[in-house]
Amino acid sequence: MRAVVVGFCVASALTALALNACILKADGFTSPPDAGAGDGGGSSGSASSSGSSGSSGQTLSGNDGGGSSGGGSSGSASGGANVLTNGDFELGCAGWDVAFGFVSEATDVVHGGAKSCKFCMDTNFEATLTRSATVPLNKGDTYTGDVWIHAGGGVQAMKSAGYTGSALLVTASGEGDSSTDGPPLDGTWQHMTTLTTFSRQNDAIQLVVHLQQSGNPAAQGNVICVYVDDANVHKL
Repeated sequence: MRAVVVGFCVASALTALALNACILKADGFTSPPDAGAGDGGGSSGSASSSGSSGSSGQTLSGNDGGGSSGGGSSGSASGGANVLTNGDFELGCAGWDVAFGFVSEATDVVHGGAKSCKFCMDTNFEATLTRSATVPLNKGDTYTGDVWIHAGGGVQAMKSAGYTGSALLVTASGEGDSSTDGPPLDGTWQHMTTLTTFSRQNDAIQLVVHLQQSGNPAAQGNVICVYVDDANVHKL
């Protein structure tokens, strides 16, 4: 049972002009919360949400100076789970297959995390870096892929060596080439994206980074190189 303290006032004979106010207070009662404090809390939450959304939007396109936020935002904005293992290259180039080129683990130039993969062309006119994943594909499924690349040396030196461009492809066995050309390299991280709708059922999917150079064979291999990081493939 709640104890109730009853206070009362006794008028003094000398000061009987008015009685002091009598206050009854039930133990455990508290004053209502301050409305201003509640408003302040709500405003703070809204600002935090807005900031998070804005940060994500800033990393979706254009150049990126690097850092884990660029890669993370790219993945989260897609709305789907990344089907690639070691898409963040934190295991170096493990699991990635190279054709007509060379790969090596890199820690000096990274977009997110602690590692990236340095991908260099040999003397062939093209080179590819491919990651495969076991995924049940149905006719009509649409997948998007993206990756970040950075020039492995001076851009002008790469052009002088014969570099002509890059492309990105999401594909599967029996599908045609629907690659998307990459942006010009400028010494910063560049975002490559592509989109594919599959024409048949399949059980595996591939993301392919493609580099091209003029001349076949080129005068010297292992000169045209790019750093690759934060690769994603996900279903729309």
